[in-house]
Amino acid sequence: MDQTTRNRLRNVVTQCRRLLEESIAQQLQGKYDIYATGKKDEVRAEKHVPLGHLSDEERQARQDILAHFEHVEALGYKPKEALEQLIREIAFTHLNRLCAYKRRLLDEKTVLVLKPILDELAPRLNAYLKSIGETQQEAKDN
Repeated sequence: MDQTTRNRLRNVVTQCRRLLEESIAQQLQGKYDIYATGKKDEVRAEKHVPLGHLSDEERQARQDILAHFEHVEALGYKPKEALEQLIREIAFTHLNRLCAYKRRLLDEKTVLVLKPILDELAPRLNAYLKSIGETQQEAKDN
């Protein structure tokens, strides 16, 4: 792979990850009530809060997220840094899944599970990836 292609790939991955991180942070705050408060190193991530809008599966997902957040904190991160690290890890996981999905490396059952998650998670990411594809197609046509 030549340097130009590597640089472009790095830029695309960085942009995709940034979009995913923004979307994940919004989801954590809006859906799961987990967010940085704006005060120095303060994160709202209480275990027992009334979240009647969540399904049982979503409540379990929230508990899993909180457990992972606590694990990251136990590694020595301050709360805000731990949340940023958690968001980064989730973003990379979804980006890897999206790449596998786009390359058709997943079996049909996995695709059926992941597709709604990916579609909900980052509409802007999907638009960005689509625009890249259109740009590459336009370049080939010219």
